[in-house]
Amino acid sequence: MTFTVYAIIDPRSQRPFYIGETKAFDLRCRQHLEGTDQISGLVIRQIQENGFVPHFVVLETHDTEETALRAEIVWIELMLARGIDLLNSQAFTGYRDRNAKLCNDNYDAWSATIRMRGNCRCQAPALVPGLVVAG
Repeated sequence: MTFTVYAIIDPRSQRPFYIGETKAFDLRCRQHLEGTDQISGLVIRQIQENGFVPHFVVLETHDTEETALRAEIVWIELMLARGIDLLNSQAFTGYRDRNAKLCNDNYDAWSATIRMRGNCRCQAPALVPGLVVAG
């Protein structure tokens, strides 16, 4: 089974506004497009009402949900550190609550990795060559 970390891009600004993780990427894209009562769903409706379709970009794929969830948080924190406002409700400090199954040792090692990645020169998702864009 493959777990996908993805971004939803607003075509009006070419900026991501949501980072997510799923084991059924195509289904999740359809669910987003059908709308939800979450803030991200309201933004998607607004995009559609303006005659546009949001873009869904695959950021990473993983073999386990645990690594995909970790990657999701890395991308959320990377975007926030670059000044990109996201509509995600979870944040770095909430990861432990969301994934209580992780032991403290793994979490501490992972958080050290995030701090190291925060100093790297990664590109914003819309600028990374080779990303798969759906939508």
